[in-house]
Amino acid sequence: MSEKVLVVVHIFYPILWRQIKHCISNLDKLYIDYDLVVSIPQELNSFSKNIYTFNNRAVVIVSENVGYDIWPFIKVLNNVELDNYDYIIKLHTKRGKGFEVSSIRNKYYFMGSSWRNLLISFISNKCNLKKTFLAFENDPLLGMVNNGKLIDVNEISCKDEHFSFCAKKAIECVNRLIKYDSEFVEFVAGSMFICRAKLFKPLQSFNFQLKDFSSANRDEIDDLAHVLERVFGGIISAQGYKISDPYSTLTDNVLFFFYSQFCRFLSLRAVKKIIRFIFRVDGCYNEDKIIRIFKIKVFKIKKRL
Repeated sequence: MSEKVLVVVHIFYPILWRQIKHCISNLDKLYIDYDLVVSIPQELNSFSKNIYTFNNRAVVIVSENVGYDIWPFIKVLNNVELDNYDYIIKLHTKRGKGFEVSSIRNKYYFMGSSWRNLLISFISNKCNLKKTFLAFENDPLLGMVNNGKLIDVNEISCKDEHFSFCAKKAIECVNRLIKYDSEFVEFVAGSMFICRAKLFKPLQSFNFQLKDFSSANRDEIDDLAHVLERVFGGIISAQGYKISDPYSTLTDNVLFFFYSQFCRFLSLRAVKKIIRFIFRVDGCYNEDKIIRIFKIKVFKIKKRL
């Protein structure tokens, strides 16, 4: 294949780098030419040696810890010539949900690392990646790819104040560049994807800077990072292209259906209380964890440095 790909990765949780580099290695297996740009926060500066060991041509940049993975991506986008690339692949180290159950469109339910695993599914193995590139070649209107279960639709009329705000601001943002007469925006929930590089060229005209992003705060409604997550999808649709999943099989979908229903069952309030009483893990992602059974401490897991 003669495609040239820009791979942009943001690393916040270094423990997940092994999974990310496995994904990137599938490009090598298909003999696809790519440039790798990796952003890391200042406190992980020493981790760059691990990136160079994997790819000595990689470009590593230190990014401020704001805007989740979105500001580091924009920072790269502001300084790259997209005409040199056919596709952009955006990846980041999305942490697992543990026993917390999340949902998309109240249709698909996730817990643990299942959301992240679906986000990287387009590049997690050689077969899916090959299907993805063939789909781009065969469908000139295919603009962005990821797992169909993660292709979310956010309406301005949504009852959730945060989602409604993000949809409205995203559509306003897209309309500043391209006419986009819509009351909803379609996007990849979790902001990992592969897309045609040319479709992101309009984004560069915004020239967003660090000052435009607030510190990461999931409770803050006026959050540019979450707005831009939707803009990434909206700008694809506004240019007449589609977001699709060309690689998931019927078996994949059937298996996930049963898994999703299990997660949905676990999300019920009564079930959650029972499970938490029997078994729970206390401690944040980057802290020591204490495992309790019937509220009794039985084990402590030291954080990895």
